[in-house]
Amino acid sequence: KTHKLIVLQETINAACKHGYIDVIIFLYSHTNNKQIFSKFSITYAAECGHLNIIKFIHNTTLQENIKISNKNAMDYAALNGHLHVLKWLNENRYEGCSVSALYNACKNGHLNIVKWITVNKSNLNCGTKAMDNAAIYGYIEIVEWLSINRSEGCSVKALTMAIIKGYLPIAEFIYKNYS
Repeated sequence: KTHKLIVLQETINAACKHGYIDVIIFLYSHTNNKQIFSKFSITYAAECGHLNIIKFIHNTTLQENIKISNKNAMDYAALNGHLHVLKWLNENRYEGCSVSALYNACKNGHLNIVKWITVNKSNLNCGTKAMDNAAIYGYIEIVEWLSINRSEGCSVKALTMAIIKGYLPIAEFIYKNYS
């Protein structure tokens, strides 16, 4: 890649992250190089919940027959609780997500995302890390929901960290429900 293209892609990525759709449209319409979107462009927009930018990039690259993909977009949307972005990416893109989407949602207390991923991405095998994350970060409602709706359970780390952090309801729940 040329230096100019790298700078252009970095500028586009910054605009994606900050939601500057007007900047993106301007730069796209004023360049001859249609490769201005990097594999991170959609991910940055997804991380910050900018669905309008994701749609613009998706439609533009589709029309130009440019293939850009990054499996991390759904993972980062889950990290920040952007359910509308997850749903759209799931319906309109092919990349899918990794188990990190579930881990991120548990870590940040996004029960609606945890539920959606469990229903729509049932093939993800998360082991005990999902419930561990919910317990470590103090989200009892997610710990309880995972206990009822998933079979992986938690590790001793969940109980230990809940005690260390003073999350008594979580420690009690884990102690009573897991050996």
